[in-house]
Amino acid sequence: MKEMTALGKGIVPNTAEREVILAIVAALDKFGDGVGLSILHQHFASPDIPVAKAAVEAAIELRKKESVPVLIAFARHLETSARDALNVGPGGKTVTGGGLPYVGGNTAGDPEAPKRARALSPVVTKALESLTKKSFKTTPEWEAWWKKEGSDFKIEK
Repeated sequence: MKEMTALGKGIVPNTAEREVILAIVAALDKFGDGVGLSILHQHFASPDIPVAKAAVEAAIELRKKESVPVLIAFARHLETSARDALNVGPGGKTVTGGGLPYVGGNTAGDPEAPKRARALSPVVTKALESLTKKSFKTTPEWEAWWKKEGSDFKIEK
């Protein structure tokens, strides 16, 4: 649908306008329940740090349970991609890898991943703490909590 595509593309240029992002998500949800939230979640992984940050912060305001496991998975992704980027090359554990960043398989990794992780990990933690009213120091702790409590968890409004 052209309308959904056009609305979805409106998130990136409006990263500084949280109300606009929330309105876009609401408008996308009119095409199907959860569509807007799903598109917002896709923006978490944007290579553009301000876009990813705006998407995570918008998820705080939307206060949806569905965002919690996505945020936990994104926290894991940030850690893993940062670690992988630091392990490749002359100063890393391996000089192998080759390939192109962002391409599946045996790749060199994303050289910007450590920078993105430093910028976004605190925002993701803040979002998780705000949504869940819990506080954990590590991603494995968040994962274990969600595995145990996720099915019964409810967001406080």
